[in-house]
Amino acid sequence: MGPKAQVNVDQDDQDEPNLRYSFKPLNSSGGSVTLGNDTVAQVHGTGEVEWKMTSGKALTLKDVRHVPDVRRNLISGSSLVKQGYKIVMESNKIVITRNNVFIGKGYHGWLGHVSLSKIKRLMDLKQIPKSNVDLKHKCEVCVQAKQTRNSFKPVERNTLILELIHSDMCDSNRSPTRGGNKYFVRFIDDFSRYCHIYLIKTKDEVFDKLKIYISEVENPLEKKIKRFRYDRGGEYTSNEIGVFCEEHGILHEVTPHIHPNLMEWLKGKIKP
Repeated sequence: MGPKAQVNVDQDDQDEPNLRYSFKPLNSSGGSVTLGNDTVAQVHGTGEVEWKMTSGKALTLKDVRHVPDVRRNLISGSSLVKQGYKIVMESNKIVITRNNVFIGKGYHGWLGHVSLSKIKRLMDLKQIPKSNVDLKHKCEVCVQAKQTRNSFKPVERNTLILELIHSDMCDSNRSPTRGGNKYFVRFIDDFSRYCHIYLIKTKDEVFDKLKIYISEVENPLEKKIKRFRYDRGGEYTSNEIGVFCEEHGILHEVTPHIHPNLMEWLKGKIKP
């Protein structure tokens, strides 16, 4: 199980006692999955899998791809989170809960390979077939995975209130509230770090909440917002937001692709 996995993949194993599945066969245009060695495996079907956990509860996986060429069952951690589950790493195991109810545990495995020296040793012991192994060869993927990024220089904060406002829209990743709200949008003043949060049902409500926020902060403080910064989310790129900011003298900015750290503190301020 890996939180970084992009799709759910199920192997062709009819003897697994803890799995019950139902797949709809697909034709040759059913899609494909790119594996770690850059090979492409065809998707033969899609459907649902019911996974019976050791706790006795069943976990239903939807939109599962049936890929016979894949030797292991892979489950997307991000897909489980989108379905309302919570995943926690504990003692090298994955603990799955939903609405504070324990569902079960699973093992987390890294997809990779052992060192070349160990591969050569296995060949010498005749545990694996012989092949040419260059001990001086560097695996490009392994080298890239171990690379670290230099620390960013600290960003200077503004010295005046309402000089710069940060905003971000988030999915709660849980069941909707009683009022039917599934998302929330937040506005944070760069100087004071004071945060306003508004619950919304759909993403197109962001513009309405922006107008409400501006009225709520500008009138009591008798100050004007000068700059409005957000990520490149589609909910902020509508023409009406651009026209509104231009009419009110607000310079709206987007975070550059090469500097995602400018919004990292905002995304970590409130965890849904």
